[in-house]
Amino acid sequence: MTLEENKQVVGRAFEALMAGDLQPVQDLLAPDAVLHQCGFLKPMPVRVFISGAAPGMRIEDRRLRIERMIGEGDLVAVHWTTTGRNSAPDEP
Repeated sequence: MTLEENKQVVGRAFEALMAGDLQPVQDLLAPDAVLHQCGFLKPMPVRVFISGAAPGMRIEDRRLRIERMIGEGDLVAVHWTTTGRNSAPDEP
């Protein structure tokens, strides 16, 4: 695949993930893909995220904007902004 095709695949997977539709993420991304995200101390394998590693993450009124995508070879990074309201119940 070309770099532009890789960016399109990552963009589709990312938008599906943010919409809460996990099946396209499993179908589109490599099994060893990882999420490097602010707030997580270590990279999280996509398969771990999909299996429910972040069950308490509930964001209402979410707005998502992909700022830019950069890539080299088969690696693609997404710089994105999201806003919303965390509606997960408070932990005791």
